[in-house]
Formats: sequence, structure tokens, C-alpha cells
Amino acid sequence: MNQEKREGDERPSPKPERTPLKKKQRLVEIGLIVAVAALLANVVVSHFADDYYGEGFELKYGAPPHVVDSIFQAGLRQFDLTDEMIEREIDADFRSGVVRERYEVRVPADLPILSIVFRLQQLFDDVGVSIRAEERRFHRVSDVVVEPSEAFKIDARFRIDPDLERRKREVAFLVEGVEDLSEEELARLLEIPKNFTLVLVPSEATYDVAERAVKNGKEYVALLGDDIDDPAYRLDGDYAPDRLRISIRSIVASFPLQDFYLYDEDASAFGGVAFNFLKEQFGRRGRKLIPRSRFESVSTRSEAKTRRAIRDLVENIDGNAPAVILLHASSFLGAQDLIADLAMRGVKLKSASDALDETDAPTSNNAGAE
Repeated sequence: MNQEKREGDERPSPKPERTPLKKKQRLVEIGLIVAVAALLANVVVSHFADDYYGEGFELKYGAPPHVVDSIFQAGLRQFDLTDEMIEREIDADFRSGVVRERYEVRVPADLPILSIVFRLQQLFDDVGVSIRAEERRFHRVSDVVVEPSEAFKIDARFRIDPDLERRKREVAFLVEGVEDLSEEELARLLEIPKNFTLVLVPSEATYDVAERAVKNGKEYVALLGDDIDDPAYRLDGDYAPDRLRISIRSIVASFPLQDFYLYDEDASAFGGVAFNFLKEQFGRRGRKLIPRSRFESVSTRSEAKTRRAIRDLVENIDGNAPAVILLHASSFLGAQDLIADLAMRGVKLKSASDALDETDAPTSNNAGAE
């Protein structure tokens, strides 16, 4: 017999139970969603600029804005440009997510703009970012554009200001210990295209070095003391005046470049009556004697300590007189990148003879001693 179903009698069919396999698949799906979300969050966060740029500025691709800007500012600082020489404006569009920085940089007259542009190119090449430069006025105004992505751009204008000057700092390097170098190291030293002065202990070997130095446009000065082994040049406190005259004539004839010689105050010939005789004899030949200890000495052979000592000595230059720094040849070779950096910062490298023309009394200090 057919019976009509009453309203409300029909009940929903029970849902089929999930099998363990389906539960496992669901868990995998959830895990994938969470992982993807975390990855996207990490990408977005890593591409945000510093708080300076404000929240929501995502760099779509390329180096982060704060990294690019830090590199740009680091490049300017390498040339000792002060905050007063640099103006910066930020143009930020929250809708498009685009940040644009504008720099106006006043450049001292002693600094070629091309040097700054070249250094910026080097720094940005290291992170795979290209820059564009255009000279507006010959050697006077240049525009530089750094655009690592569609979301960030630096527009910088560099303009020579004849009224600006960087701190006046001059330094001369006296490079001793040439006798300890290999032939390869000596060749490298003589090829360095910078002003410096070799310090040579008179001998047959250093006589040849002196000739090579002059041919390479370098100057040298002889160091007199007990380290002289060659009889032709030896100065001994026990020598009679006639014997000392022979050595003096040989020294002046073989090492004639400068009108001064350095001497070691602890040497036997440079005390008492013998020293007075040497001063008188060298003075007759137009040569003055300067104690080695009157110059700033970086006596350490540690590369790190040498670099720190040079930085400290250069930083303390008062601008009135050049610093004359005495250091070993191997230390000088190892500090070439630092010395190049100092030159970029406006530190002028001079020969020792030029430095001594500007000062009669170099100060004494022993930096970096071990």
C-alpha cells in the first residue's frame, strides 16, 4: 500500500565519512597554502624599504631601495663630501608604489665629477645595477640616474661649486726596507703611479735601485747608520776624519738626488765629536742631516694595524703642514687600496722633499708599534 510522505518526514542523508586518504590529501593542501602564503609574505617584507620610505612600498624587482640608496650615499662619502654639500628630496607615491629620490650635490672645484661617476659605476656594478650619466656642461654639471626597477629611481645632479673646498690634508710616505723585497715586489713598488720617497741604505745594490727609481719618476733618500755594510759608504764612530771623508764623498757621489739625508740617532757615528764632524762635512757639500725619528713612524708589519695607523695619522692632520709617514715597503704595498681611498677623499700625496719644503720641523710619533 502506498503511503504519502508527510511534510517534514524526509531527513537528509548522512554525509559519507572521509577516508584516511582524503584526510591526508586535505592536510597536504592546507600545508601547501600555508607555505605559499609564508613565501609571499617573506618576498613582500624583504622588498619593503626602510621605515623612511613608508609602509607599502614594494620593489617589484631588483635591489631594495634602501640598499641602492645606501650604496649611492657611500659613494659620495668616499669623496669626503659633507652633508652641507648634499640635498635630498623624496617623492613617494603610495598608489603606484613608486619611490623617487632627487639629489643636488655641490662638488668642490678640486674634485672632478667624472671621478665620482666612475666610482658610482664601480659600486653599482658589484650589485648588478646599471647607472646612466650625462654631462650637461663640460666638466661643470652632470646628471646621474640610478633606476634598478620600475618602483625606485635616483635622479642626481652634480654641480661644481668654485667656492667649496674639502679639508686640506697632505701626506708624504717614506718607504724603507726596500732591501727586503723580492725582485717582483720591487718592480711592483716602482710601478706605483703615486708620489712617495724610497729610503735606501747605501750599498752597491741600492745604488742600482736608486737609478731605477729615478727612471720611474720616483725620488729616494739615503739612510745613514750602522746598517751600512758596504765599506765604500760605511760611517763608523771610530774612523779617523780622513776615513770618514772618503765615505762621505762616496755617499754624495752615489746618492746625490736630495739635499738631505736621514740618519739613525743610535748609530755609532752620530754621537759626540764624530757627529759634529759629519754635519760639518755634509753641510759643506750642500747636504743637511735629518734624524729618522723626526717623522711619523708606522713600525708594525701587521696589515690591519698598518691600515689603522695610517688612517689615524691622516685623520689627525691639522691642514697646516703635511704629515710625513715612515713605513716598511711591504706594508706600503699592502696598503695601496687604502691609499687610493685617501686620495679619493681629497688627501694629496706628496714627495718627502716637497713636504719638507713646507715644514722645518716634522713632528715625532711612533704609531702602530708592536
